[in-house]
Amino acid sequence: MPGAPQDDKTRVEAPPRDDRDSDLPRRIGRFHVLGRLGAGAQGRVLLGYDADLNRRVAIKLLRGSGGAEERDRMRREAQALALLSHPNVVQVYEVGEYADTLFLAMEYVSGSTLHAWVKQHGLREIVGVYLQAGRGLAAAHSAGLVHRDFKPLNAMIGKDGRVRVMDFGLARGELATRSPEENTVMRSATAVLWSGVTEAGSLMGTPAYMAPEHWNGEAVDARTDQFAFCVALWEGVYGERPYAGKTTEDFRAAILGNRRREPPAGAKVPSWLRQVLERGMSGDPAQRWPSMAALLAELESGTPRRRRRFAAAALLGVAGVIAGSRVYDGWRAQWQADACHAAGQEVVTQWEAARPGIEAAFVATDPDGGGRTFARATAFVERFAADWAAARSKLCMLPHIDARWTPELVARADECLVETRSSLESTLGRFAAIDGRAIQHAIVAASALPLPGPCVDPAYLARQPPPPADEQLRAEVLRMRQALRQVRTLGATGRFKEGLAEIRHLVEEADTLGWRPLAALARFDAARFAGDTGDLELARVWLEEAMVLAAETGQDALLAGIVTNLTDVVGVRQARHEEGARWGKLAQAMVVAQGDAESTRGTPTLNVLALLNLDRGQLDEAERLLQKMLEIDMRELGADDLAIAGTLNNLGNVYSRRDRLDDARLSYERALATFERILGPEHPDVALALGNLARVSLSRDALDDAERYSLRALAIREQTAGPESVEAAWAQQDLGNVYLARGEAAKALELLERAAVSTAKALGSEHPEVAFALLSLGDLHLERRDLEKAQRFYTRALGILEASRGLDHLDNAWAITGLGEIALIRGRAAEATRRFERAEQLFAANERPRDAAKARFALARARWLKKATRAEARALALAAAEELTALGAAADRAQIDAWLAETD
Repeated sequence: MPGAPQDDKTRVEAPPRDDRDSDLPRRIGRFHVLGRLGAGAQGRVLLGYDADLNRRVAIKLLRGSGGAEERDRMRREAQALALLSHPNVVQVYEVGEYADTLFLAMEYVSGSTLHAWVKQHGLREIVGVYLQAGRGLAAAHSAGLVHRDFKPLNAMIGKDGRVRVMDFGLARGELATRSPEENTVMRSATAVLWSGVTEAGSLMGTPAYMAPEHWNGEAVDARTDQFAFCVALWEGVYGERPYAGKTTEDFRAAILGNRRREPPAGAKVPSWLRQVLERGMSGDPAQRWPSMAALLAELESGTPRRRRRFAAAALLGVAGVIAGSRVYDGWRAQWQADACHAAGQEVVTQWEAARPGIEAAFVATDPDGGGRTFARATAFVERFAADWAAARSKLCMLPHIDARWTPELVARADECLVETRSSLESTLGRFAAIDGRAIQHAIVAASALPLPGPCVDPAYLARQPPPPADEQLRAEVLRMRQALRQVRTLGATGRFKEGLAEIRHLVEEADTLGWRPLAALARFDAARFAGDTGDLELARVWLEEAMVLAAETGQDALLAGIVTNLTDVVGVRQARHEEGARWGKLAQAMVVAQGDAESTRGTPTLNVLALLNLDRGQLDEAERLLQKMLEIDMRELGADDLAIAGTLNNLGNVYSRRDRLDDARLSYERALATFERILGPEHPDVALALGNLARVSLSRDALDDAERYSLRALAIREQTAGPESVEAAWAQQDLGNVYLARGEAAKALELLERAAVSTAKALGSEHPEVAFALLSLGDLHLERRDLEKAQRFYTRALGILEASRGLDHLDNAWAITGLGEIALIRGRAAEATRRFERAEQLFAANERPRDAAKARFALARARWLKKATRAEARALALAAAEELTALGAAADRAQIDAWLAETD
């Protein structure tokens, strides 16, 4: 019996190939070749189809990649790029060898290059798409990658409006041996690796975008990419490149001599934007912006500054303002804009100062993987810093250009930004003193930093409870809200017990303060810590208290979150399904009433409802909710967000329950790949997907795969949560079941007993997870023919499951089947028949055709005990054999054939 899974694909046919493509290979690796996208002198870019993941891919096929050392180096860099998951970086799916050459399978983007796109769009749109491209470069830099050849031809904007940077310099070793002149005309095999999927064989190392250090043969780094980015954006907004030239020598002389031409006459580009780009194109890398994140923050803060200048110009035209006043007011507007920009840079500066010490702490804590973890976490921190800087600068200017921004509204927005900044400060403090357990949560902690943008959204602020009128009380409330945000970072870094102890005091402080909206929020946060430490009853009590307080104070958004969490704690985690379903209906109604049913703000409720329906055996509804959630998240977050991985994992659980094992395996593998790319190979969520893959492999009788997945999951669980944790118990149980299937009873017994004890200690003796551990022990003792022990374990497990999940739940069928086997061995035909009939009903009702057929065979063996029903028994066995053949279950069919031969 496989343990419970731990929390759509549509097949498409390949289009017919063109006759002109007859010389193309039919397959490259696991990819079907559909046709050609382009070709260079010595390489091709092909359109491919990945049948496993139902998607088109661009396959870059090299016709001569040098020796083995060169191929190995290029493969390592491609694999490093594949670990980078960001919506603005084209995704590398796979790198491999084909016909003595190298290929890369990459995301296929249908759209146009920025080179073509900018010709049809205005200034604001151009800056917007380049901000996306810049975020892709910044994410790559955080992961330790440098592009080395950024230009408008190497970024595409898809039909979805999303920009992808592509063609990172995977073969810089070969390019380093070439002169710039050679690079300008190079159409070699390696050039195909950089070309866009619609522009194979494009020029490599275009001189117009190369920084001085690149020309001089010096080391290139992220600042080199910044130079190229600013050249490209200058070209986009001005319609011409900043450095004139027709030949390689022209460009070399212009760039090394810092001979930048003046913008074309009449260009409507604000001076602030020109100044930003000129700094990014400084000849000395040290004089450029500190990082791409800093440059992007500057560009983003420029938009409100520009609006301020337009507003200032209008104000200066008011009748009665003398000429001297105009000069003074214009100077004051400039001063105001610069001051606002400087205020926004505080967080960027804070991060830049803290970064070296934090990186050292990560590496010291984990010499092998700390640097990689730090790089992944850094991408989220830099995104937060850039977003906060833009929001803070915007808020500084808003009162001057928008009459809605009264002093009171500005004060509330400022308090919101102070709160969000406290989350960053607390997270950075935790990172600076990081330990071995917390480092496993570092990436999730960084990704959980709050979004600053809503702080400057009047609609969002209007939904928040108004602050106290008393200034002293208002200051205390702000201090407490900051403290709550700081405690949340303890949860984000996995320090749940410490966080629970601290938040208990904050609940008491909030009650003493007497401001009821704060008391509601404190209880909501406290309930999450209680749930994370396993005290589900305390979590329920705090949530119910928070619900009353939130309702009294009109906090509708908080109230919806509270009720959603009640659905989870009561309905899913305490397995009180009917009560949980009532909370779930209320949560769903609140989400609809707030207009969040089709946005990511509503997907947490969809997820909890799906898990509840999965537990209740209502699989159609569970699958519908998860598919809807996947559609919303894909639309708003992109394909490689952590939320997508979680949804894929839960969809795999539904498929597994439905015995759709191929679909379940595919869904789990997709979740695993995303978890590994974003979180790294040793993260607990990676173990989650590995455990589910182990169970699917066990159900498919792929015992070697099941053992491999289980061993890796166990190593992660023991390292991150401890050998006695419930998380380790899950992996111990999976591995024990593998050994049981192999007949290695002694090894299985040790693991399964440890798992049962740890689970009961952590979750209580009546929890369904304990029942799963007992079922495995029942299976083991049945295998050893210790029928007394087996009966005790099955009976106890069945009692827990019926009490927690109801009489008609699928999970009951495993215990009932075990008890039926014991009755069969003891010759109790009537009892065995009754048990197997009930198991068959449960399997059939829950869409488990393979298990239903096996139960039918068990029923045949029970009826064989009576001579009067032996003909019926053989008929049942034959019918079960035919069903298993249709399902492809050859091993199960072989057991029936052997039995039929014995009873003939």
